[in-house]
Amino acid sequence: MEYGGSTARRLLGVLVGGALVGAVLAIAGAVTVPALHDRSQQQLDDRARREVDRRAHLVRSDLLNTAAQASGATSTVPPARFRQAAERTGGVRVLRLEPDRDGLRLLFEVRVVKTGTTLFGYQQSRVVSCYQQTVPGGPAEAVRETPCPPAEP
Repeated sequence: MEYGGSTARRLLGVLVGGALVGAVLAIAGAVTVPALHDRSQQQLDDRARREVDRRAHLVRSDLLNTAAQASGATSTVPPARFRQAAERTGGVRVLRLEPDRDGLRLLFEVRVVKTGTTLFGYQQSRVVSCYQQTVPGGPAEAVRETPCPPAEP
């Protein structure tokens, strides 16, 4: 009566079993790695979007402070002063500065580039948004996101 079989047969069983486990792990890795990559890129995009919104609200605060320092009379404040106040925040560029019936209307662009390290190397997210703010806007008027005008040739 033979109980264990030959050593070669046992070794073959271990090798086949190991190959099957390896194949299953390779397939699972091939499926999950792209999903993890997409998830980390989405998180980086979300962080960049939050940073753009934060900078736009900083610009709004700077603009309203500049108007308040002039006692609310925007006609006495030169428009260049509002441009300087907006562009003090990094990544901000004033696109238009025009008189409005309520004061002075600014259209500004906020650019943010976020880079993050991940399991897969470096990933980068670029977000560009345009916002509009009327000064003096009063505390109730929020900064509004608007479509960016087409780039000038």
